[in-house]
Amino acid sequence: MNRFCPSCGNRVHRGDPSSREKFRRWWLIPFFILILAVLCLGGFYYYQQHLTQEAVQSFQKGEQLALKGKYREAGDAFSDALKKRPHFPAALLNLKIVNIGLDIESDLQTAKQLEKHKKYDQALATIDRASKKLQGYKGKIVTLINHSISQAKISATVGKLRQEMEGKDSIDALAPILTKAESLNIPEAKEIAKQIRAQIVEIAYSEANQLLNEKNYSSALEKVNDGLKYDPSSEKLLGLKKAIEKAKKEYEAQETAIANEAIQKAQEEYEHNKKEGVQLVDIKAKLDEYGNVEVTGKVKCTATVPVTSVSVSYTLYDENGAEYATNEVIVVPDTLNPGDEGTFDYTHFNVNGKLTVKATKLKWYLAD
Repeated sequence: MNRFCPSCGNRVHRGDPSSREKFRRWWLIPFFILILAVLCLGGFYYYQQHLTQEAVQSFQKGEQLALKGKYREAGDAFSDALKKRPHFPAALLNLKIVNIGLDIESDLQTAKQLEKHKKYDQALATIDRASKKLQGYKGKIVTLINHSISQAKISATVGKLRQEMEGKDSIDALAPILTKAESLNIPEAKEIAKQIRAQIVEIAYSEANQLLNEKNYSSALEKVNDGLKYDPSSEKLLGLKKAIEKAKKEYEAQETAIANEAIQKAQEEYEHNKKEGVQLVDIKAKLDEYGNVEVTGKVKCTATVPVTSVSVSYTLYDENGAEYATNEVIVVPDTLNPGDEGTFDYTHFNVNGKLTVKATKLKWYLAD
């Protein structure tokens, strides 16, 4: 069988070693090219894998640094990851977050300086503005930054509460501050709340004790109860409350006794004024040269209140002791104050004989 060269078409004689060698060489070229291509592709693949691995390592390093609060170093690590792998969304996002974190860190430092100068409202406003910069972001780094913001806000709020406490010396002024302190579930705020309650107890005790000394028992109890609203277990206030209630009970019993005594005394006084409020000082009957008998006399107010419309009733007797006449005469002046004296007189005409007189009745009215 004849063989022909695939290149030139000439007959190749069997057993020609040069022809066979040429054929083999041509066949090896594509093989070497394939091997070279495989090696290049493999090298490129492993190079890309190496870059990816380095990018991931830089990313992980950045995360670790960020979670330690080292945002600047973390940013450098995320930037390095992006240099190796520009299309690395997680690294790009975290780089943005740590840059915001650096900005917020600066805001928190500003807030801290404002706190030192007791400008707590400005500090809180700065912190609020900082917190808004992370809105819409999530993740561990965001949680860490938000924790720093929260701690800064707590510090400023506690400082403001302490500032508000200064100079407050009434329960009404301290109560709103106590409410704010109790709304913060942190040890510092709880300590402030404890201090405010102690201060309220002291204020309530002092004011109630003063009212007790003034014998204003109802107001004193009210003041103690105001204090107990904020510290129901205060032994100091509970002890004072018992003392006030005991003093009030004794005082009321004493006042009741005094009132009863006063009522009895007033009743006795009334009876005296009614029955013995006017006394007869003098009464006499005198015959004049014309045969007339003039009856004159004097009375005295022994009542404890003024008396009015005082009148004296009397009876006249002749020399034989027989009743001659009776009469009632009005005392002047019309009103007699306690201790005053009044007089009366009346003339009986044409009697033509001596008469004796005897007062039979005194009548008066107590002034209103």
